[in-house]
Amino acid sequence: MKKVYLLASMVLAGGFAFGQQAVQQAPFAVNRLATQLSTDANEQPQQISGQRGGAFWSEDFANGLNSTNGTWTQGGADQIWKHSFFTTSGEWSTGTPAFASTTAANGYMLFDADSVNFIVSPNYVDRQGELISPSIDCSSEGSVLCEFEQNFRFCCATNIVLTLDVSNDGGTSWTSYPVDNGVATNDGSANPDVVGINISAVAANEGNVMLRFSFGGTGISHYYWAVDDINLSSANPDDVALNWSQQRATTTYNNVKIPYTMYPINHIQPIEFAGTMQNNGSNTQTVTLDVVVTDAGLNPVFTGSSVSTSLAAGNTVTDSTTTTFTPPGIVEDYTVAMTANYPNIGSDATPADNLDDTWFFGTSSGNFRRGTNFYTGSGLWNGDDGNGITNAFEIGTVYQMANNDDVTGISFVVNGNTDPGAIAYVSLYQDDGTAFNLLWTSAGSADEVTITAGMIPAVGPDPVFVYTPVPNISVNAGDDLVVVVGHYGGPDAIVVSNGNITPPDITNYILDGTDNTWYWMASTPDVRLHLSGSTIGVEEEIENGIGLSQNKPNPFSGVTTITYSLEESANVSFEVVDITGKVVYTSNEGNRAAGQYNIELNGKDFAAGAYYYSLTANDKRVTKKMMITK
Repeated sequence: MKKVYLLASMVLAGGFAFGQQAVQQAPFAVNRLATQLSTDANEQPQQISGQRGGAFWSEDFANGLNSTNGTWTQGGADQIWKHSFFTTSGEWSTGTPAFASTTAANGYMLFDADSVNFIVSPNYVDRQGELISPSIDCSSEGSVLCEFEQNFRFCCATNIVLTLDVSNDGGTSWTSYPVDNGVATNDGSANPDVVGINISAVAANEGNVMLRFSFGGTGISHYYWAVDDINLSSANPDDVALNWSQQRATTTYNNVKIPYTMYPINHIQPIEFAGTMQNNGSNTQTVTLDVVVTDAGLNPVFTGSSVSTSLAAGNTVTDSTTTTFTPPGIVEDYTVAMTANYPNIGSDATPADNLDDTWFFGTSSGNFRRGTNFYTGSGLWNGDDGNGITNAFEIGTVYQMANNDDVTGISFVVNGNTDPGAIAYVSLYQDDGTAFNLLWTSAGSADEVTITAGMIPAVGPDPVFVYTPVPNISVNAGDDLVVVVGHYGGPDAIVVSNGNITPPDITNYILDGTDNTWYWMASTPDVRLHLSGSTIGVEEEIENGIGLSQNKPNPFSGVTTITYSLEESANVSFEVVDITGKVVYTSNEGNRAAGQYNIELNGKDFAAGAYYYSLTANDKRVTKKMMITK
């Protein structure tokens, strides 16, 4: 079968292989990833947008641990917090930029695990340590907002490893607040990352409050954490934030609900909308999660709300809409706007964090995907052995079958750290709950892919997908399919791009070729599954002697290519109309001999939305639909 390379949207997948042998069935194990897996950030809203100023207590660490507020102390297994003016200098953090806190010039506190590891061991060792404040008097404060600046990187714990802990009894008991802000394992945070947390539930009206910055939290890790410029101030009366939101299928895998950004028409499932709301103000609020879904024409097709909840200052609630949305047919562009709503929203201190309108999804003839349509960053890969040789691996994600179907193809995208000439293959597994059972692989066959320069995209929208056909493997309703791309290892690297979506735990996998063990990962590999109705990889249909292909990529925002063919010579014209029927583009192709031709369109010349393009050859006309995004 021939290989097809195309532009398309992103998705995710998981797996692993080793050597130039056929892929063997590996035992299924869910462990934390022990290798140095590099990942892109999957950003989520911060707890509170900055409200700096008006602090009743502050700390800039100008004097290190010996503050004018009193003496800071250390706790935990590794007491390696230090007053620093320089970035970490460890083996695994080469090139880390200096901390850009507001008062970095007078120093900051750094938990420098990586430098310590470099000194005492050639390999990394997980570290855990705490930075503990002196007692703080909050007895006259009816609400307390804690803000600070940070920069960090952690790996490879499977749970929260950075927490702000607050005590009101002199350190006997602590309440923990995660402060990783959704940054993925082994990725760097913003620099600086400004964090704000309403700690009123613990600190308000208390005279013996203590703060503890715990590197390790409920897990252990390594790398570094820099902290500076801590402010305690009174919270605004009205300030509710939507900290996290997501659309997701209502069915579960490993007891979690998986989000998709493209559903095949034969596998459409009811879609649930969920979010976490936090009361960062001082007043108790009655909050609801409100959701509006619009189609490509921005017409509302679904509205829903959660049950109203009374939310005290400093508390959070995670809720979902009481109704679900089932798409009625093929619509490639749904946009989801979720709002943390409450009666006093008009006086909200930071209205920008009440709304999240970044979620989108669509339905298609036969394409499944997880992830966005925008390629950024360094990608996902297993690293090398230190001598320029990459390890063998498979990496991918899970897709759930709602009905019986046939798998017809798998595609993936690599990023700019990939070497032309590297050989990739794809594999399809079925997870029966105890093992990943191999259903099909292109490893060792003519359908292996040799990566070319044209398959390695520049940063931006519409990544280049590498497509491999699958010989109609039948799958059943209820099957959990693990779809992966694999690399044999060697001097030429393959770096799979990140889908740029924060996934639920234990839904993305990597198979380590050094120990033949599956691990789950906290990022989204960019791999897509194609089923029987898919138009990806299908040759253009000949209609009345004219062949007109679906534009690739579709949807697109940059350049898209439309291929057409003629069985005999003809006078050819081409036009594009919008959904109102208005002609927005025309091209006279002139007299063309029998053969195949391409037309390129630039999405920058059009507004976002749905369009129809038509090719006329003599008196015969063929039309197809396309989508433009911005």
